Amino acid sequence: GDVYKRQQFYRIKYDNGSKTISSILDKKTGKELIESNHAYGFNTPLLKTGQENYSRIMSKDEIVTIKDQNPVRIILRVERPDELVETTEYILWSNIDRVDIMHVLDLQKLKETKIIQQYSVGFPFNISNKKIKIELLGGFLDPEKDKLPGSSNKSHSIRRSAAIYNDLQSISWSTVDSRIVQISEDGSVLLSNIVNNFPKDWNRYESNEGKLNLCYSFTSQEGNFNPSYTAKFGWELNTPALLRKSWYST
Repeated sequence: GDVYKRQQFYRIKYDNGSKTISSILDKKTGKELIESNHAYGFNTPLLKTGQENYSRIMSKDEIVTIKDQNPVRIILRVERPDELVETTEYILWSNIDRVDIMHVLDLQKLKETKIIQQYSVGFPFNISNKKIKIELLGGFLDPEKDKLPGSSNKSHSIRRSAAIYNDLQSISWSTVDSRIVQISEDGSVLLSNIVNNFPKDWNRYESNEGKLNLCYSFTSQEGNFNPSYTAKFGWELNTPALLRKSWYST
């Protein structure tokens, strides 16, 4: 059957049939946060070869487990044996209003290619008439309206965070390790580039070895986009807590 996990702020549902996250409920407001029927799936690995459109990478087999580490956190872990994105974890923290997502990529699963391959994950949030703003050094911009006139580039390098919002609701989103983002052709989905596979004769080619760890996080708020809140959320995710030993001991 389907797999659920929850804490006081969010409830996550994993659908075994579609092998994707089919619901993330904001328990503060009762609102569904994701578009469960979107072609990209939520945070599902996607592949774009050359100039083709993105398509979902369908997993042959997924192993789903829940780690209950109360009173600290609950983890929904998805394992994909022998695939590029070998594990994904959805983490709900006690008393922290956010959803963390951790990916582990096995770069040795990338095969030799003659055409550039872009791997990404998409975040189709369920917000009507949504707008997207991305954080750059010095503030936020609308990637469609604020780009150079005549530019057709859909890729952007963000500082720490982005916001997906309308007048009534806002999602603050942040990443630590994967800061190249794209906006879907219809302007509704934030896509995060997780790795590129270059042909051997390209000057950007490098050997694919080892593991790559990626971290994302998002939180939901009522009301319109608040740039200070979103910037603070991104800063907190990207600034690890420091531990200083005390002179005092017990």
